[in-house]
Amino acid sequence: MQGPGGPQQPFSRIRTPGFAGYNVRWSPFFEHKLAVASAANYGLIGNGRVHVLHLGPGSTPEPGIQVANMFDTQDGLFDVAWSEMHENHLASSSGDGSISLWDISHATPGGAPNTRPIAHWRRHTREVFSLSWSPLQKHLFASSSWDGTLRIWSPEHAGMEVRMLCLSPDGPALPNSASGPNPPPNAPPGANPAQPSPASAPSTTAPCIYTCAFSPHSPDLIATGAGDGYVRIFDLRIPSPSAASTGTGNMAAQPIAILPVMGEVLSLDWNKYVPGTLATGSTDRSVKVWDLRGALQPYASAAPPPQPRIAMPGQGTSMLSTSPPVPHPAAHAYAIRHVAFSPHASHLLASASYDMSARIWDTSGGKGGVSSSLGGVGAATTSALVQRHDAHTEFVAGVEWSLFSPGTIASCAWDSETHIWRAPVR
Repeated sequence: MQGPGGPQQPFSRIRTPGFAGYNVRWSPFFEHKLAVASAANYGLIGNGRVHVLHLGPGSTPEPGIQVANMFDTQDGLFDVAWSEMHENHLASSSGDGSISLWDISHATPGGAPNTRPIAHWRRHTREVFSLSWSPLQKHLFASSSWDGTLRIWSPEHAGMEVRMLCLSPDGPALPNSASGPNPPPNAPPGANPAQPSPASAPSTTAPCIYTCAFSPHSPDLIATGAGDGYVRIFDLRIPSPSAASTGTGNMAAQPIAILPVMGEVLSLDWNKYVPGTLATGSTDRSVKVWDLRGALQPYASAAPPPQPRIAMPGQGTSMLSTSPPVPHPAAHAYAIRHVAFSPHASHLLASASYDMSARIWDTSGGKGGVSSSLGGVGAATTSALVQRHDAHTEFVAGVEWSLFSPGTIASCAWDSETHIWRAPVR
């Protein structure tokens, strides 16, 4: 890692041979545990594996980091999420549309990979690319998929699916929709970063949902980022018109806000300190920070308003800006694969990219290349590049801040390495 133009600083690393890292998550219960979702053959074909890593002095195979557990699946894994209720449980999402729940206390003889999850669900019809465990409603987690649906699960109730939201008002996703840049099965998103998708209007067919995240401030709000270039924010308390008429609660989800991001939205994250503040990373190579406090304030109460606060004519949905989105300075040389706000400093944001680097940004202002809308949509300022980690030799797919150790960061990449490094917290 290095400052802007500075030398590479020391860091710890561990290799997971044969498996490309797709995302990394720190345990919310144990300071020294983290999990990496990975896939053989870069996720194009082959098995998946969750590596549970433990940090400690003098361990092997790499000083400071060891593999504590491994869990194998029959298809590549794209994300992992720790349970907020049970310290030993974590969920993984797969390229075959399935989700598995694992117990890390279930070790196998000889350290062989465990292939028997404690629960397994397969309701999605395409790759499940993102998981989000609610930090407030701790019995719930969400999954988003290339099939254009967002599903809410309650594993404490026999793995019952609580709700399914579809971005299309007409039902299931259309895999080959001409209105959005849906990739072929298992193709890496953002593989052609020079061609950001247009964002002139939200798609009327279901685009790929690359990412989802529960709000850390409002228990019923969840955001999704999709392949049509839009972030949609939903209030789970509001039934859709189709749900009200059919009683299923499953169709024609109505967002309370829509953000025109430009480019396929590959990642998003909520600020842990400032309610209604959201960061996005997309294939247009920009990182944007959005101030949604005014738009979302009516939904912060126990009872939501009966209708969206701002409505587009004839659509019944809200949108923060009806003008075409403007280009923003590039934060990376290629598409942004992951963004993550610091849990210890409200102004620090990490990003990971297909340009093989991870970077730390100060979003409070200054010089740099991250476009910010903290003063309101359209009121862009720039943010300072604080640090750059260039030690990976392939696409950096995941980056995550430690919850217990301020400034400690984990990153994983397609080079089959997970790195632990430090960033200043000031």
